[in-house]
Amino acid sequence: MLSCIHQRAGLRDTGRVRSQSARTRLLRFLTAAANRTDDRTVRMTQDQIGQVIGISRQHHNGLMRDLAAAGLLKRRYGGVRLVAQPLRL
Repeated sequence: MLSCIHQRAGLRDTGRVRSQSARTRLLRFLTAAANRTDDRTVRMTQDQIGQVIGISRQHHNGLMRDLAAAGLLKRRYGGVRLVAQPLRL
């Protein structure tokens, strides 16, 4: 019975998260992760970040390129540094 309740809660949360765009999920994740560090750098590979937010590395790479062009972040080897706080998620 207990595992059934947890599965329902997990499915409900998954549906809520997946209803957000990949860009929104990426920005929310990066902002939360960067706020936990002193230098606002998230030290994860593109593949790891893609797995966390549920998109492919290729899709993630395109989103990161767009966000870097917008001046929100700087891509570095082995990580990403948030330069500016997103205005709206």
